[in-house]
This record gives sequence, C-alpha cells and structure tokens, in this order.
Amino acid sequence: MILKEFSNPFYRDGYLLSKKGKVLFITKYLPNIYIYDIHQKGFERKVRFDQSQIEEAPAQKLSNGAKAIYPPTKVDIATEDAIHLFQKPNSVFLLSKGATDNRSYNLDKLYEFDLKREKFVNTYDLGTKVDEITSNKNYVFAYSKQKSKIFRYKIITTE
Repeated sequence: MILKEFSNPFYRDGYLLSKKGKVLFITKYLPNIYIYDIHQKGFERKVRFDQSQIEEAPAQKLSNGAKAIYPPTKVDIATEDAIHLFQKPNSVFLLSKGATDNRSYNLDKLYEFDLKREKFVNTYDLGTKVDEITSNKNYVFAYSKQKSKIFRYKIITTE
C-alpha cells in the first residue's frame, strides 16, 4: 500500500517530525500523516486530515528513454510545514494553504490536528503570512519572507 502511494516522487515530498517514540511524515501535496512506531520499527497507521483533489501532469518519455515526472498541476491543499509541541503530545500543527469542501487553509494560521481523535481541534491566528515554522519546548517560531522577520509565539494549553 505505502509503496504504491509513494510511486510518484512528488508524493514523497513532506515533513518529518519525531516525538515520543513516533515518527510522523506529513506529505506536502496530499493531506496524509503517516505514523511510524520507533520501538516496533514499523508503519503504524495513516491518518487523512481532509479530502483533497489533485490534478497530475502526465509523465513524458524523453528522447533518451528516460521518463520525466512533474509535480501536480493543481492541489486543493498544500502543507508548507508542520511541527509538534511538547505540551500537546497528541497533536500535530500544520501550516497549510488551499481549500476543500470542509475548510480553508491560510498561511497566516496554524491548524492543530489531534491524532488520537483524528480531527482539527484548534486554529491559531499568526497575524501574518509565514513560510516556515519550527518549535522548541516553549515556543513556536515562524519566519515570514513577506515581513523579513522571525516571530515567536507561545501556545497556551489548558490540558
């Protein structure tokens, strides 16, 4: 199953997160989160956080016999980055853009997806469009090319 899903090299594009015995792989062009268990050394499950349509450019055979594969020409959702927070061990935070029938995604917001409940539980307004995010134990850091700044956020949890 996994090999077929990753047959197109652009569907292998994404973000790796490591957390408490797990490795998460969040794909860029598909709304998928693959969860791997480090201790069991294997694939645990796939979580789909939304429904998305993709239009693919057809592969072309080149004159030298090689095959050229192109990125999708249109996607409903593109995940630009992802993080997890120490305080929220069951969640992944997505920086995504696009829209589906279920929700809109904008790069000025961070979307919290609960992996246990398999649903979005919160949206955080970042106040500006950001291009990259990272986190440490206490803060979320977001880089905005538009503003040429790095912003620091503290996510307050009630759990």
